Amino acid sequence: MDIFTIDGSKFMIRLGISLLEKCRNIKYEDVNDAASWWSKVRSITHSPNFVFDDVLKRAYGFRGISKLPRQLNKRIPQRKDIDRMIHSNQKHVRKDVEDSNAAIVPTFPPIEYINGDIPSELVKPTLIRSKLAEWLPLALKSSVLELIFSTGEHGRSLEQFYSHCEKSKQTILLLEVLQTGATIGMYASDPWHVDGQVYGDGTCFLFRAMPDPVCFKWKGGGGSGPSATNADVELAIEELALVENFMTGKSSYISMGINREGGSGLRLNEDLTKGMSSYTVSFDNDPLAGENVTEFDVGLVEVYRLL
Repeated sequence: MDIFTIDGSKFMIRLGISLLEKCRNIKYEDVNDAASWWSKVRSITHSPNFVFDDVLKRAYGFRGISKLPRQLNKRIPQRKDIDRMIHSNQKHVRKDVEDSNAAIVPTFPPIEYINGDIPSELVKPTLIRSKLAEWLPLALKSSVLELIFSTGEHGRSLEQFYSHCEKSKQTILLLEVLQTGATIGMYASDPWHVDGQVYGDGTCFLFRAMPDPVCFKWKGGGGSGPSATNADVELAIEELALVENFMTGKSSYISMGINREGGSGLRLNEDLTKGMSSYTVSFDNDPLAGENVTEFDVGLVEVYRLL
């Protein structure tokens, strides 16, 4: 373990080459698949004559490299060095704790927004626009925000929401959580519209902009493997359906993400007054509105398109 900590993957390569040399006497005519090859290797490495130290020394004897103990003595940190690193890290941790309540300094240039006829409210804080610039796909980081829907101007109905958003790809929805004062939202890759199927793609994400900004991006899906059983395949298909549930647009609600109980990462009802946020398989997210806050009243809702 000490050697792996120092050399990383190089150690595994050296060890593998050394084992191959140790197994050079295998009769390859008896090897016709991977299973028989590993069976031969196990028969050698598990035999009473196998000495791991010899393999290790051989691994560090290639190309004239000095003997293992001498090499490790030069590279393994001494106790005093470790103590010094621990002390230094403790100082950094203490400083982080002391600064935990300090204001968050934006690390990305804030994305700009257009001051149009409808006043923008939720994107005014520089920190929010800086975080949006950080979270957006690379090609959109230099975009400009234009407000296309606001409940303060257009009223609280999904009909109005769809009419103002159905022609705009790549939009950001932000809303106020009245119980906690949080500003949360979601980035949509496709235009919001009523559809019997889910839509969108893996660039969609959920976020909390304030307080404690955090972004939850799509986690992707995995395969079932070549030796999977029918049950494994069925489970993988079910999992994929959950994972790839990006955007849902109905006449009675909009949502993003889903979990096995039917909850959503973010969901708004038909009059945009009630919201829900739960953990989802799609984004592996925390409830956006706050700890243990899965249902909440919605204040201002704004939707911006990216230009």
